[in-house]
Amino acid sequence: MDVKQLAATLAQNADACARFLLPNGKREGGYWVAGSVDGEQGHSLQVCLSGNRAGIWADFAGQDKGDLVELWRQVKRLSLPDAIREASEWAGVTPIHLSQPKARHYDLPAPQDGEKIGPEVSNYLTAQRGMTTGTLEAFGVKQQGRSIQFDYCYPAGQVVHRKWVGLDRPEGKKQIRSSKNTKPILFGWQALDPNTRTVYLTEGELDAMSLHQLGFPALSVPNGATANHWIDVEWENLARFDDIYIVFDGDEPGQKGAMEVAQRLGVRRCRVAKLPTGQDVNDLLVSGSTSQAIGTLLAQAACFGPEELKPVEAFRETLIEHMFYSDDSVDGLLLPWASTHGLFRLRKSELVVLTGVNGHGKSQALGHMALGLINQGERVCIASLEMPVNRLLERLARQAAGVRTPSEAAVNGMFDWMQDHFWVYDKLGKEKTESILEAIRYGFHRHGITTFIIDSLLKCGLDEDGYNEQKLFVEALADLKNELGLTIILVAHPRKKEDETNPVGKMDIRGSGAISDLADSVLTIWRNKKKEEQLEVTPDDAEIAAKPDARLFITKNRNGEFEGGVPLWFDRDSFQYTSFRREQVKYYVSQDMIDSHRQENTEGENHA
Repeated sequence: MDVKQLAATLAQNADACARFLLPNGKREGGYWVAGSVDGEQGHSLQVCLSGNRAGIWADFAGQDKGDLVELWRQVKRLSLPDAIREASEWAGVTPIHLSQPKARHYDLPAPQDGEKIGPEVSNYLTAQRGMTTGTLEAFGVKQQGRSIQFDYCYPAGQVVHRKWVGLDRPEGKKQIRSSKNTKPILFGWQALDPNTRTVYLTEGELDAMSLHQLGFPALSVPNGATANHWIDVEWENLARFDDIYIVFDGDEPGQKGAMEVAQRLGVRRCRVAKLPTGQDVNDLLVSGSTSQAIGTLLAQAACFGPEELKPVEAFRETLIEHMFYSDDSVDGLLLPWASTHGLFRLRKSELVVLTGVNGHGKSQALGHMALGLINQGERVCIASLEMPVNRLLERLARQAAGVRTPSEAAVNGMFDWMQDHFWVYDKLGKEKTESILEAIRYGFHRHGITTFIIDSLLKCGLDEDGYNEQKLFVEALADLKNELGLTIILVAHPRKKEDETNPVGKMDIRGSGAISDLADSVLTIWRNKKKEEQLEVTPDDAEIAAKPDARLFITKNRNGEFEGGVPLWFDRDSFQYTSFRREQVKYYVSQDMIDSHRQENTEGENHA
């Protein structure tokens, strides 16, 4: 929950919050009044308790005003982060945590400090790039050899990341290097007002320093407009800002990156500034733009209004591209079975329902699908409401290693491989639909997760006969996948049948008909139990053994043409499905990863 959401939550209980913060005040009409933020009796400070301005306050004897988060900060004499934390606890706001199999480890930069800025670097930064000595000191800029050194650190903390930009430009190319495996935080925290609730994000260090010099609180992303891995690290720190202006370069990569950052941080509090093509903030500073001129430009930053209102002309290029130049065969993510590649894909903004009789391998197939998505670079989260996390990860380890009993080194290798690409919603049993929806939204914005697997609808806190509740939940999932461009896979159980001989389809899903109606695709996993029974009687029958162990049925495919069944074979050692009999299973964990951990274990044993 960011500061804007927290302020809205406090405003819903404005009366109780005002009484808590200012117990010596009193109510007068629709306001809670006191003398000042010190809490004495009086009338100068007034807090609105209802209506559209609920939670807004002002001290008419001075200049102070704001919302209830700002009132909390001033009354309690706290920093803004501490005020947010304390007010959240008072309001009972519980943060969402998605478990990741292994937290990423970052190193600290080598303990080599830069030198005081020399004449050449000083001339470049001041005479050529317009920086003042005060700005360079505020950001702690140093020099190493013929490179400018930028230290990334928090106000009272140690340096956690470093970047060097060379003065020399061989063949006109910038020479940039960064410390290895260090935490990718934003640059400029050391110069930022700790209580500001507006920030300007730039694409480079000099741009952030330029805005700071012109009077705008600014931070820079560490590695350009399109590398967004810093968002995971800085999420909590950015929660304190009401307004985030994204001031990336005026070229196409800059504007595209700005839109991606806004989607992740939340479009309701982000604005994207449009700089002149080919220019950045520092260019504007050097060319003589004043604080007033830059302020006018930034004030025109685009909000995210009702995007649904578009002229038909806006669709011309995308339609022509789709109809005549795009290759549908590469649209979407592949399932891990080669036999499905020309028939079906998992696409963004789609809700996929997976069904199948109990014991037919839905969860095993889901795990295998998740590994296949991670292997394509996708960020995946599984809400395994029917299976303990340890059991889920045991199965995934078996599938990832491709063997019945993976070694400790192979399991460690799996965690390394999954790092930054896999999360678990750690809840076993019934869960509220509101919590699941909020976790999906949070996971997308906080971690960039774009595939969510919910196993299963039966555990989503809905009555089995509550058809309208089921419809509303599936509608909410459909709206969310459209809004955020997600792939959501929902497991839904079928109605009980007399036997398991025939596969179930979309018409057999238990509950509301809206489940299959609202889904973009419906998949069924069917296990050939008749084959298993026959092999128990005649284990050497080659004709029976050649039959598929299972089938994946595609019974609805809204954005594709194929509907039908695809044969699969099941490898009992790895729990993987294959497209062909005797096809080799896939080893998702590389031998290099396994060898690396074996070496670590050996070194640890020798040391012991």
